[in-house]
Amino acid sequence: MKLKLISMAIPITLLLGGCTSTKETTEIKASEEKIDKETSEESGETKYLEKVKVLTGDMHKALGKVGEVLEKDPTLYEVQEEFDEAIMGLRKVAKAFKELDPDSEYTLPQKKFVRAMDEFELATTKLILGMDDTTGYTFKDGINQYKQATDLYIKAGYQILDVRDGKELGTTQKEKEKE
Repeated sequence: MKLKLISMAIPITLLLGGCTSTKETTEIKASEEKIDKETSEESGETKYLEKVKVLTGDMHKALGKVGEVLEKDPTLYEVQEEFDEAIMGLRKVAKAFKELDPDSEYTLPQKKFVRAMDEFELATTKLILGMDDTTGYTFKDGINQYKQATDLYIKAGYQILDVRDGKELGTTQKEKEKE
């Protein structure tokens, strides 16, 4: 079940531009500046979209790290410090998503991103609080909220694609659900 959480985020990462991520989530600001200067003029895409692409790659990496740690030791008994670091990395990316300043046409998808990131923050708090007992209510509730946050994140990504491609909101999501 825990590994399914990670695989849910992969489609949105691929749709928004592949794995264009930075080496560390702490380098987000530097990579945003580089992208702003180089690629937005060439591709015609907005700075906001370029930042979303970078952060999507970073989110994919952060979710992958959480999944790796859970796979290594599902009880988290021997990897609590590593799990804590992975969760903090995820929170940094979530904070960066929340700080994005969208173009006017991307306001609604950005609100969904903010809501998803709020859910990730709540979920990660529960996961950290419950990591001493991964079979307990707090940890399981954190996992469920983590899944909800991932779903919201994916829906926001689909809305970004809809706006970018000039489609009605929800079109891309419906197309992907049919596949």
